[in-house]
Amino acid sequence: MIKVGLVGIGGYAGMYVRNLLELQQSGKCCLAAAAVRPKDDIPEVSARLRSEGVRIYPGALEMMEAEKELDLVALPVGIGSHCPLTLEALKRRSNVLVEKPAAGSVAEIRQMMAAENGSPGFAAVGFQHLYMDSTMDLKKILLSGKYGAVKKIAVIGIAPRADVYYNRNEWVCRMKGPSGEMICDSPINNAFAHYLNLALFWAGSTPESSARIRALNGELYRARRSIETFDSCAVRFYTENDVEILTLFAHTSDQTVDQTLRLECEKGTVLWNVSGSWVIRDPEGNICEESSKPVLTAQQEMFRNVLGAVAGEKKFLCSLHNALEHTYCIEKLHEHFTVHCIPDEYISIRESDGLHIVKELAEDFTDAFRKNLLLGENGVPWAQEAKTVYL
Repeated sequence: MIKVGLVGIGGYAGMYVRNLLELQQSGKCCLAAAAVRPKDDIPEVSARLRSEGVRIYPGALEMMEAEKELDLVALPVGIGSHCPLTLEALKRRSNVLVEKPAAGSVAEIRQMMAAENGSPGFAAVGFQHLYMDSTMDLKKILLSGKYGAVKKIAVIGIAPRADVYYNRNEWVCRMKGPSGEMICDSPINNAFAHYLNLALFWAGSTPESSARIRALNGELYRARRSIETFDSCAVRFYTENDVEILTLFAHTSDQTVDQTLRLECEKGTVLWNVSGSWVIRDPEGNICEESSKPVLTAQQEMFRNVLGAVAGEKKFLCSLHNALEHTYCIEKLHEHFTVHCIPDEYISIRESDGLHIVKELAEDFTDAFRKNLLLGENGVPWAQEAKTVYL
């Protein structure tokens, strides 16, 4: 039986708790231990875990020191803890599932890769959509050349985030954590990181690789004045194999726009939605192919693949190599572009929850997505036109 140690039980880690307990009940793994810092304890969750035979420890290092034979350490923790805890787990010969992004910097990911090379364990990254069968099916079709080369990818996502989101920890929308560790938290490196990573993967030139960028131009915007990074962005990346990737992400609207990707190929267009489903149409708009409806959620497919790989099965994992290309984009974005404050006259603040709402943002983002344009290129009045930077 695969023995799993989990670090954290609250927030997003609650998804790990639910999935791992379901997998334990079906005999796929044993959730042997969990690390729960006293300040982060949720008594009813801890009680449930204890009732299921899970041993509770006050910290990750205490758990890994006491549990000598963990087959998998799951790390749904803050970005600043990804690298040090991954290194500790690999040093102890455990496999690792670390949440996205892999780390706060390319340098840290390279440390993790070196540790992985020196360990019998692997490090998989929680970019959950990469584990879906539908994702891999589409990658095979794209690489077959059936629809010609991928030329452009566009992705949009808008998810309102109010005060409770920004007050949930010490590092949200900060460049560095409280101890100086790199974070670079923002919509494109957290809530919507999955979708830039997906675009980079589908732009990759081999079955398991993600594309490296060679240039970018970016518009980074701040409506909420208390944050250090940004809460909306429009960025275009150019890959080394000549794919343009347009990303439009925001937390500054009272409307939700579900994450959608459009891939324009020489002889067809793919439209993907957040469920993992996709459809391919020819230039006349006729449906050529579409994915089967996913049986499992992205999270369930991720755990299936990771546990299968721990058991020695040949399963695709989102590797540190894949995740590094995403973090490389984030580093270059912060290195070359500044954050612009959206003028006050375009912003309203909802009294009930502090949500910052930029006037007509959803409409402006949706129109830019439709036209494959950055905001400045599309005449949005508060937008700044960005110059292309070659790397």
